[in-house]
Amino acid sequence: MQSGNKRFSLYDLILFICIALEVLFSVYAKKFFDQPVNAFGFLFSGLAFGLVLLKKFYGQTVLLNQNAPLASRKTGAIMAALCLLAISIITVNAGNIMTKIPVSLSSSDIIPTVQELCTRYLDGSFVYEPIEKFGYHLPVTYLPMQWMPYLIAEKGHFDYRWIALGIWLLASLIVLIRSYRSSSLVVQLLAPAALALSYFYICYYNDTMIGHTIEIMVAGYYMLLICSLNSSNAIFRGLVIGICLMSRYSLLLWLPLAAAVVWWAEPRKYFWQTVISIIVFIGIIYVIPFLSKDWGSFYRGYKYYDRSALGEWQHINPLTNKPYHLYGGHGIAYKFYEIGDLPITERLKWLQKAHVICSLGVTALLGIWYWFHRKSIQHRIFLLGSCKIYLAVFLFFIQVPYLYLMIVGLFVSIAILFEQGRYRVQQPS
Repeated sequence: MQSGNKRFSLYDLILFICIALEVLFSVYAKKFFDQPVNAFGFLFSGLAFGLVLLKKFYGQTVLLNQNAPLASRKTGAIMAALCLLAISIITVNAGNIMTKIPVSLSSSDIIPTVQELCTRYLDGSFVYEPIEKFGYHLPVTYLPMQWMPYLIAEKGHFDYRWIALGIWLLASLIVLIRSYRSSSLVVQLLAPAALALSYFYICYYNDTMIGHTIEIMVAGYYMLLICSLNSSNAIFRGLVIGICLMSRYSLLLWLPLAAAVVWWAEPRKYFWQTVISIIVFIGIIYVIPFLSKDWGSFYRGYKYYDRSALGEWQHINPLTNKPYHLYGGHGIAYKFYEIGDLPITERLKWLQKAHVICSLGVTALLGIWYWFHRKSIQHRIFLLGSCKIYLAVFLFFIQVPYLYLMIVGLFVSIAILFEQGRYRVQQPS
C-alpha cells in the first residue's frame, strides 16, 4: 500500500466552490437575486458541501495524518507570515469598525445585554433576572458562554467586541495549525487566505457583524467543534460540545446521531468520557451557579424566543410592506409568513413544527444511511459531513433568519475543508 499524493483533487475544488457560494449567498447575492433564489442557494450550497465531502471519502481506506510531520520549514514560514499579516489587517479593520459603530442600545441590544449580565455577575446580583432598565421587559436568554468570556473585557475596561473577535481568531489559528498536517499542499497554503478573505468579504458588505453582534464568537466555537469531532481526545470533544450548547444550542437535535456514531465506532470509554465531560461542564458553568437558583429561568428564556420571533414577523419594512428579517435573503420563514389564510401566530407555529420535524428528519435519515454504510465511511468524516448537512437544514428553517446567524454555517464549512485535508487516501500499490 502507498499513501495518496498531495494533489488538490476535484472534490477539493468542488468544496471550495461550495464555500464561495455560501459566502456569496451569505451577504452579497441578495443584491442580485430575489428572496427564493438566495435562500435556496444558501441551503443547497451547504447541503452540497456536506454531500460532496461524504462522496469524496465513501468506500475509501483513509488514514488521519495525526502523527505526520508538520509542513516543511519553508511552507511553515510562508504560512506563519500569512497568518501574522492576516491577523494584523483583521485587527486594524475591526478597530476601525468599532470606532465607526459605537455600542448603542438604540442600534442593538445584544452587546448592552452582555454588558448588563457581566455587571450583574461581578456585583453579585442574580444574572438571570429579567432586564427592565432598557425600557422594556427582557427575559435573559443568553446562556453562560455567550456572556461569561466578556468578564475579561469588563474587568479590563476595553471594548467587548474584541473578545468575540479574539475567540474567532484563536479558533482560526487552531484550524490553521492543524491544517499543517494536511495531505494537500494547496489546502495548507490556502487556509489563511480562505479565512481572511471570508472575514473581509463579510465585513465589507455588512460591518454590523462586528459592530453590533457577537456571532463571530459563536462561529469560533463551532470551528472548534469541527476540530474536536476530528480529534481522538474525547474530553476535548466533550468540553467543546458543552461550550457550543452553552452558547447557542443549534446542534442539540444532531447530538443523538453523533452520540450513536461514537457509541458504534469508538471504544466505550471515549463515549463515556465525552458524555461525562459535557455533563460536568454544563453542571459547573450553568446548572449549579444559575439554573439551580431558578429552575424556571431557562424555560422563560426559551419561550421569550417565541415572543421575539413574533415581534420580528410583525416588524414591517414600509418600503416593501414585508418583515425586514424574513426577506433579508435567507431561510424559508418568508414562505410560512405568506400563508395568508391563517393568523400570524399560527403561521409561526407551523414554521416551528417544520423546523423540528425537518431537523430531526434529516438527522434520522443520516443515521439510517450511516448504519447501512458505516463500513464504507470513516466515522469522523461522517460526523463532519452530517454536522454540516444538519446545520444547513437547521438554519434554513430558523424562525427569524438573521443574516449574522448564517456566518456560523459558513465558517463550519471552512473548518471542515481544512480538517478533511488532514486525511489521505490509501491506494493499492
